[in-house]
Amino acid sequence: MAETACAAVTEFNPKRDAIMVAATRLFLERGYSGTSMEAIAEAAPVSKPTLYTHFRDKNDLFAAVVMQRCEAFLANMEGLLDHALEPDLALRPLATKFIEMIHDEEALALYRTVIFEWRQFPELGQGFYDCGPCKAHNMLAAYLQHQHDRKRMHVPSPVDAAALFFSMLEGDQHMKCMLGVRGPLTQAERDAVVDLVVPVFIRGFLAR
Repeated sequence: MAETACAAVTEFNPKRDAIMVAATRLFLERGYSGTSMEAIAEAAPVSKPTLYTHFRDKNDLFAAVVMQRCEAFLANMEGLLDHALEPDLALRPLATKFIEMIHDEEALALYRTVIFEWRQFPELGQGFYDCGPCKAHNMLAAYLQHQHDRKRMHVPSPVDAAALFFSMLEGDQHMKCMLGVRGPLTQAERDAVVDLVVPVFIRGFLAR
């Protein structure tokens, strides 16, 4: 099994990148058990020896795909939180990007795949959490700590507050999407969630 800790971005390699693109598409479409190394090699297209030069086995490739996609989703959120900005100006763009990310079709497929395969890859869930949600929570917690220190907000536990913020944005709609009860939120629905959550969250943590 590949190391699931967050890794640095690898050097550009056309064949490896082609393998990753093909593997991502097939794993998300067919799941782990429904995808063979032969199918990935054919879709890339590369020879099987080339495929095994870059990845030891299907487990190794699956872990690499999950971590790459998780880091790509998180990269969309990085740089959004300017500590100098007032809470509303900082949190609204973050909330908008987060809602957009978790309702992305590929993100939903990735979540489902990781959950479905957790028995075979129990360590992958931890790696996924460390590289995605945990980093996002820490990023927001650092912002909230800064606001608390400057007495703009009263946030005694920034880590818990960050978790609350993202949970409020997920609501029950994300679970419904995960279960296929409904499709991803429309843009109007996403905007409505942001307009509701951000002011409520800020009011709850106003400086006293």
